[in-house]
Amino acid sequence: SEGSDQRFFHLSRQTFQVRCAFGAVAGNGVLGDATLLIRPEAFRLSETGTPARVEDVAYAGATAVLKISRDAARATVRLPSSARVARHDVIRLAIDPDYCATIGPLDTAGE
Repeated sequence: SEGSDQRFFHLSRQTFQVRCAFGAVAGNGVLGDATLLIRPEAFRLSETGTPARVEDVAYAGATAVLKISRDAARATVRLPSSARVARHDVIRLAIDPDYCATIGPLDTAGE
């Protein structure tokens, strides 16, 4: 199983939009801090998307599994293998909200 730290991002919701290092999706109406869970299949290549650096890529049949980063955030992305990308490429990604969930507000008492 892949490390869960690659898929969880702390974020702040404003005007019902959930933002993280890799983009924004529509929120479910809870205001305040939350955690956004993004499935690897949620990412799509997009000319107008958020830039991210490819740290690693592994082709597995019909799928390419990428490890990406943006600033200090990291994520795992699953794209069709026809999306030819290489290590160290900077690609632009959008997030499909159908493959995301939010949990919040966060308990920050221990921070």
